[in-house]
Amino acid sequence: RGHGGEESDVVSDVAFHHPRFSRYMRAFTDSLSGRHNQCWMPQRVFTDGYTVNETLRTGSQRLHWLAVEFPCRVMLTGYAIRARSDSQCRCTAPKSWILQGWDDTKGRWRLVATEKDQSSWRYPGNVRDEVPGELRHFECGSYVGSNGHYRLYRWTFVQGYADGPFRLSIAQLRMFGRTEWQSSRVQRALNACVLGGGASHASPARRLDLQNRIARLIAAYAFSRDEQQHPQQ
Repeated sequence: RGHGGEESDVVSDVAFHHPRFSRYMRAFTDSLSGRHNQCWMPQRVFTDGYTVNETLRTGSQRLHWLAVEFPCRVMLTGYAIRARSDSQCRCTAPKSWILQGWDDTKGRWRLVATEKDQSSWRYPGNVRDEVPGELRHFECGSYVGSNGHYRLYRWTFVQGYADGPFRLSIAQLRMFGRTEWQSSRVQRALNACVLGGGASHASPARRLDLQNRIARLIAAYAFSRDEQQHPQQ
């Protein structure tokens, strides 16, 4: 999960703005001209609004994307975007976008989710020092590509709120899901419990043990959703 906040030692809380993690970020734009030509440094897209305005800019009617590369294949089940906490959130937050995963076995992008015509993001106003930007959660869609595991995901932003060129600048990007290895381990445990008849023929103690094993797998290895249910303020 990448964001523009402080760095944490928690595995599921990765500060992509830090140079150590910025190598996992990718950015693309059709326009590198003007004073916003630093958009090739994708970690600069993340800002809480209190620092210099660094944005990912495209020319009029052009697309751009922001991508995250994982060290292993991951299946995203959802993600969250937090807008900036200053007045710029009204013109730098995204309105419509497409999420895709890179299928390296087929050499093509797979559609994972889409969002269109999001309503304007909340601006905290004069209390922005105490109130963070608005956080919105999104589930991955029911597309065929939504069930795949990918190393590389990209958000292609197709529309903003301001007229003319769209300049992307957000505070946080959070991702939720599980790795390919986690999926296989959990599936094997479920198969042993359900498809293999373990649940119907095992003793109560054995059924409880199987349930606990599955619970431990999910708790120990799946990406934490605690922040999605109880976001930090």
